[in-house]
Parts: sequence; structure tokens; C-alpha cells
Amino acid sequence: RATYESIAGRVEYQKNDIDKEIKSLTDLTTEYKTKLKEMASGKQVAIGTGFKILDSHLNGGWKSGELILLGARPSVGKTSLALTFALNAALAEKNVLFFSIEMTSLDIYERMLSFVTNVTCNEVIQGTADKEILEKGYKRIEKLNINFAELSKATSMEVVEITKKYLIEKKIDLIVVDYLQFLRDKVKSDNSASR
Repeated sequence: RATYESIAGRVEYQKNDIDKEIKSLTDLTTEYKTKLKEMASGKQVAIGTGFKILDSHLNGGWKSGELILLGARPSVGKTSLALTFALNAALAEKNVLFFSIEMTSLDIYERMLSFVTNVTCNEVIQGTADKEILEKGYKRIEKLNINFAELSKATSMEVVEITKKYLIEKKIDLIVVDYLQFLRDKVKSDNSASR
């Protein structure tokens, strides 16, 4: 049974969310001036992708509040590229929340370990990689702020709820969902398809 405190907390949280969405031109002027000051002081106002050419096209990288969709044909490396973006953000001391809907968190971890050690994925998966190199990889990975949520049959609302819960404890700079097509949202249509 919900208590008064838990309901009041939820209402206050939703009210704060709504208040954040409404901004006057005065608010935006202040926000823009703050951004200019941060840029002048050398503070990074965008999250770099780790690819200089891509960052130059994105005016420095990912910006707060942006929704970026990565699309390509099957089996061309979308997950690897998304993980590379997440890893590069974490290496730049950003907090990353990675939703894995297709693969297990351990599968993703093995790929990440392969990236940071320059050892092939097969060697990491089969356990044939040099132990010393792996030890260095463990130490490097454990310093990074990437957290994984493994969801096999999730809906977009579950992704939102987990994100909100996580935000109470930590700041999030980048959220990666791998991948949207596997979210099980109900879509009203003539054939009642779900996806």
C-alpha cells in the first residue's frame, strides 16, 4: 500500500519534471551566457564521441538533452560503435547508463575489456588472453563510470523508470539503449502489432 510520503514524493518529482520543461526567453538567455562562459574557460560543454571528424560535425559531440539514433543494416557493428561511444564518454570521466536489451551485461563487458586491452574479442571470451594484460584491463575498467541495466523484454516506460531511479542516486551524462527495436511497447494498429 502506498504511503502519503511516497505519493507526495512522486507528485513532487513529477511537478519538478514539468517545471523543468517550461523555460522563458530570460531563462534561455541566462543558460546561453553560462554556456559561453564555460566554453571560454575551456570547460567541455559536449560529450566527445572519441572520433574527431564526427565531433566536428556535431559541434563538439553529444549535447545535453539530445536524442541520437544510430541506424544501420544488421550485423555491421551498431552495438560495437554504441559501446565505443559509451566507453569514450566514460574515459572522459562522464557517467554512462547502458541499457542492454539484446545482449547480456557480461557479453558487453567482454567487448569492453577487448577494447581497453587491444586483445581480440575471441581471446577475451575464450579466456586465452594474457593474464597480465587482462589484469591491467580490469583495473582500467573498474575506474570507469558505466553502469549496465540488462533488460530482455523491456518497454520504453521501464527504461524511463530505471533511469529516474538511477538519477536519484547519480548524475547521468549519457544514456545508451541497445537497442530500441527490441523494446516491447504496445502500438495501436489495425493488426495490433507490438513493437
